[in-house]
Amino acid sequence: MFGAFSTISGAARVPTAPSAQWYYHTQNDPMGMPDGWYRYDSAINTTVEQTFQQAIVTRNGLQQKYLLPFASSGYQYEIDFQRMVQRNSRSGKERPICRTTNGQFPPAVPFTPAAPTLTLGAASTIAAPVSTMLGSSSRSRRNRNGTRVSTHYSCNLSYNAPENLHSVEVDESKVFQLMAPPQTKRRSKRHMSEEEKRSTELQEDDCAICLDALWDGTNTKQIVAIKTCSHLFHYDCIKEALIKGCGGKCPLCSKAIDEHDCGTAKTSRGKCPSATMKVATMHGISCRGYENVDLLQISYNIPSGTQKKYHPAPYLPFSGDSRTAYIPNNMEGRDLLSRIQYAFMHGLCFMVGTSLTTGNQNTVTWASIHHKTSCYGGTYGYPDPTYFQRANSELNALGVPDPAGCRAWLFSNSPGYI
Repeated sequence: MFGAFSTISGAARVPTAPSAQWYYHTQNDPMGMPDGWYRYDSAINTTVEQTFQQAIVTRNGLQQKYLLPFASSGYQYEIDFQRMVQRNSRSGKERPICRTTNGQFPPAVPFTPAAPTLTLGAASTIAAPVSTMLGSSSRSRRNRNGTRVSTHYSCNLSYNAPENLHSVEVDESKVFQLMAPPQTKRRSKRHMSEEEKRSTELQEDDCAICLDALWDGTNTKQIVAIKTCSHLFHYDCIKEALIKGCGGKCPLCSKAIDEHDCGTAKTSRGKCPSATMKVATMHGISCRGYENVDLLQISYNIPSGTQKKYHPAPYLPFSGDSRTAYIPNNMEGRDLLSRIQYAFMHGLCFMVGTSLTTGNQNTVTWASIHHKTSCYGGTYGYPDPTYFQRANSELNALGVPDPAGCRAWLFSNSPGYI
């Protein structure tokens, strides 16, 4: 079918581009691998790159087909650099491949294999919009010819956004302290009581919710202090914030307004649109810095829809998105996953707003819980020795319980949790 082709192992040794990386793309894989890009085993990557370098300096070299042996599995693959595909010699099934340099990511997925325009010394050009993709490092126990990657889907969660965020019911006499109007006659602070000193602050401070002065010279607006943190607000403003879904927490410091309620389902409610969360354990792939453990892949899907009353532009459409994140499958990673799952089921992982990267409005964005969207390198990748500490601190600030408490809640309230 292909005519004459060369064997990769017999290619002349040409110096490999130092940062070149080859990927293959899976779609509807019979072994259950999620759709996306996967890096070749390091030994095979080196061989493919050396063959590619030889091909571009050989007349008609890119028009030839090259054998890629997988001795351990008994398969052979033909690499077509002109079409940028690998083909199973036995079944004829083809997968797209791509080459990146200087730490670039593969092109977005999915796409239809075509005859791309190959720019020598750079990544192959395949037109597609930017999307999330798998950026993983090979496990140290992989053999020279690569290993089979298996995936086990362990959990599927669905979050249905409510039409209204229920107001947080609090005993106002226990959580608010009504502040007296400021003294109109100034006295020396030396002779003021603590209450009088606090009262005079009202003439200088603003309400952090409406940004107006706390006291405007009249008694038309009641002023309250939150007892747990002492921050001051207009009573009407903080009451409205509780109704619209501030999560039962101070809008300034995120401390629970009710000291007896520290992150139960009643208070931990975010503004995420309806979404799904799928968790898969990927055997044979690991994050950089965690080479001896498997990988937990989190796949979020947030469909486009109409904004709710508590979103920035009620009743207007918003654009959805799909996001993928990765966590090492060790005890620390599994504990963090349980807390993130709890946060997801309380609407705390995403929100509707303005994208910081594109500037697009009315679109799904990350909320305040950081995720790692790459398995290696970069600001949002591994290794990152402080990631678990930072992520857990963010979850603590949102009132998310400890891992055991999260798992207990998920078992009781989420049918898709296993």
